[in-house]
Amino acid sequence: MSTRCQVKIRAVNGDDREAVTLYHHCDGYPSNMVPLIASAYQPGWEHGRVGKAASYVVAEDVGGYDIEQGHQLHGDIEWYYVLSIESELHIGAVPKWYLNVYDVPMDCNSVADMRLVFSGTILDAVKSVETMES
Repeated sequence: MSTRCQVKIRAVNGDDREAVTLYHHCDGYPSNMVPLIASAYQPGWEHGRVGKAASYVVAEDVGGYDIEQGHQLHGDIEWYYVLSIESELHIGAVPKWYLNVYDVPMDCNSVADMRLVFSGTILDAVKSVETMES
């Protein structure tokens, strides 16, 4: 059976109008997704834009994602990732990517029902990935 997940990409101080939510069909567990998401990060200013960051994340696994029309939770996901981007939008700015990783229980209706297993920078997430699935 596939392990599905969603990845929400948003600005740290933004709202859902500029957020992008992606649905990943399989291999949604942290030991696969965290390195995929992290491999999309580069310290260039354009990685500080939500839409650009989403396109870079999708490019790491082109056939694996669907871009959602909204931000509703799917009923079949086991993991939920929130990638928050903090950046000044000018040439020379170095964006910071923060990741929250949630374990999603059955019959989950909101993020409040999920178990947060990691919160920190994308680089720290890569270092901590082994502890997220336990």
